Amino acid sequence: MASSWKHLDKLSINYPNLSESDVHPTCLALGTLARCCPCLGALALPFNPIPVQTTYEIPVPGHDLSRLEIRPRGSPGSPSEMAYFLKRLFPRLEKIFLHDDTCEDYLNSWEVVNECLNVLTLAKANP
Repeated sequence: MASSWKHLDKLSINYPNLSESDVHPTCLALGTLARCCPCLGALALPFNPIPVQTTYEIPVPGHDLSRLEIRPRGSPGSPSEMAYFLKRLFPRLEKIFLHDDTCEDYLNSWEVVNECLNVLTLAKANP
Protein backbone atom coordinates (compact mmCIF):
# COMPACT_ATOMS: atom_id res chain seq x y z
CA MET A 1 0.00 0.00 0.00
CA ALA A 2 2.81 2.46 0.88
CA SER A 3 4.29 2.06 -2.61
CA SER A 4 1.21 3.86 -3.98
CA TRP A 5 1.98 6.95 -1.87
CA LYS A 6 5.40 8.03 -3.11
CA HIS A 7 4.42 11.74 -3.04
CA LEU A 8 2.85 11.59 0.42
CA ASP A 9 4.31 14.29 2.70
CA LYS A 10 2.22 13.78 5.86
CA LEU A 11 0.58 10.72 7.34
CA SER A 12 -1.41 10.49 10.54
CA ILE A 13 -2.95 7.20 11.60
CA ASN A 14 -5.19 7.56 14.62
CA TYR A 15 -7.12 4.77 16.28
CA PRO A 16 -9.28 6.38 18.99
CA ASN A 17 -9.94 3.16 20.92
CA LEU A 18 -6.73 1.25 20.30
CA SER A 19 -6.09 -1.56 22.75
CA GLU A 20 -2.87 -3.35 23.70
CA SER A 21 -4.04 -6.46 21.82
CA ASP A 22 -4.53 -4.61 18.52
CA VAL A 23 -1.86 -4.84 15.84
CA HIS A 24 0.47 -1.82 15.74
CA PRO A 25 3.00 -0.78 13.07
CA THR A 26 6.60 -1.80 13.88
CA CYS A 27 10.12 -0.70 12.89
CA LEU A 28 9.70 -2.67 9.68
CA ALA A 29 6.68 -0.51 8.82
CA LEU A 30 8.78 2.62 9.39
CA GLY A 31 11.39 1.21 7.01
CA THR A 32 8.74 0.50 4.39
CA LEU A 33 7.33 4.02 4.68
CA ALA A 34 10.84 5.48 4.41
CA ARG A 35 11.59 3.43 1.30
CA CYS A 36 8.23 3.99 -0.43
CA CYS A 37 7.40 7.55 0.67
CA PRO A 38 10.55 9.66 0.13
CA CYS A 39 8.63 12.94 0.50
CA LEU A 40 7.24 12.04 3.93
CA GLY A 41 8.12 14.84 6.35
CA ALA A 42 5.71 14.18 9.23
CA LEU A 43 4.37 10.90 10.54
CA ALA A 44 2.02 10.11 13.43
CA LEU A 45 1.03 6.54 14.22
CA PRO A 46 0.56 3.90 16.89
CA PHE A 47 3.82 1.98 17.28
CA ASN A 48 5.00 -1.38 18.56
CA PRO A 49 8.72 -1.09 19.40
CA ILE A 50 9.64 -4.69 18.63
CA PRO A 51 13.41 -4.84 19.20
CA VAL A 52 15.42 -3.79 16.19
CA GLN A 53 17.94 -6.32 14.97
CA THR A 54 21.34 -4.65 14.79
CA THR A 55 21.86 -6.37 11.45
CA TYR A 56 18.68 -4.83 10.01
CA GLU A 57 19.61 -2.98 6.84
CA ILE A 58 18.44 0.63 6.76
CA PRO A 59 16.43 0.88 3.53
CA VAL A 60 16.95 4.56 2.65
CA PRO A 61 19.88 6.71 3.71
CA GLY A 62 19.10 10.41 4.02
CA HIS A 63 15.31 10.44 4.35
CA ASP A 64 13.89 13.91 5.15
CA LEU A 65 11.34 12.98 7.84
CA SER A 66 11.74 15.46 10.69
CA ARG A 67 8.58 14.92 12.77
CA LEU A 68 7.58 11.59 14.26
CA GLU A 69 4.72 11.25 16.73
CA ILE A 70 4.01 7.83 18.16
CA ARG A 71 1.52 6.19 20.45
CA PRO A 72 3.84 3.47 21.76
CA ARG A 73 2.53 0.05 22.69
CA GLY A 74 5.54 -0.52 24.92
CA SER A 75 9.03 0.56 25.84
CA PRO A 76 11.90 0.03 23.44
CA GLY A 77 14.08 -2.92 24.44
CA SER A 78 17.17 -0.72 24.18
CA PRO A 79 16.57 3.04 23.99
CA SER A 80 20.02 3.65 22.49
CA GLU A 81 19.51 1.02 19.75
CA MET A 82 16.07 2.44 18.98
CA ALA A 83 17.53 5.96 18.73
CA TYR A 84 20.35 4.71 16.49
CA PHE A 85 17.88 2.90 14.22
CA LEU A 86 15.59 5.95 13.97
CA LYS A 87 18.50 8.35 13.37
CA ARG A 88 19.91 6.14 10.60
CA LEU A 89 16.47 5.81 9.04
CA PHE A 90 15.54 9.49 9.46
CA PRO A 91 18.75 11.60 9.80
CA ARG A 92 16.82 14.87 10.27
CA LEU A 93 14.79 13.47 13.19
CA GLU A 94 15.76 15.20 16.45
CA LYS A 95 12.89 14.25 18.73
CA ILE A 96 10.03 11.80 18.99
CA PHE A 97 6.74 13.28 20.09
CA LEU A 98 4.58 11.02 22.23
CA HIS A 99 0.82 10.89 21.85
CA ASP A 100 -1.07 12.58 24.71
CA ASP A 101 -2.47 9.30 25.99
CA THR A 102 0.88 7.48 26.16
CA CYS A 103 0.99 5.11 29.12
CA GLU A 104 3.04 6.57 31.99
CA ASP A 105 4.99 3.30 32.25
CA TYR A 106 6.54 3.98 28.84
CA LEU A 107 7.38 7.68 29.19
CA ASN A 108 10.81 7.37 30.82
CA SER A 109 12.26 4.95 28.29
CA TRP A 110 11.05 7.07 25.37
CA GLU A 111 12.58 10.15 26.97
CA VAL A 112 15.88 8.22 27.01
CA VAL A 113 15.40 7.58 23.27
CA ASN A 114 14.98 11.34 22.82
CA GLU A 115 18.14 12.00 24.85
CA CYS A 116 20.04 9.54 22.65
CA LEU A 117 18.65 11.19 19.50
CA ASN A 118 19.90 14.52 20.84
CA VAL A 119 23.39 13.10 21.43
CA LEU A 120 23.45 11.62 17.91
CA THR A 121 22.31 14.93 16.41
CA LEU A 122 25.00 16.85 18.30
CA ALA A 123 27.68 14.32 17.35
CA LYS A 124 26.80 14.65 13.68
CA ALA A 125 26.81 18.47 13.88
CA ASN A 126 30.17 18.55 15.69
CA PRO A 127 32.31 15.72 14.28
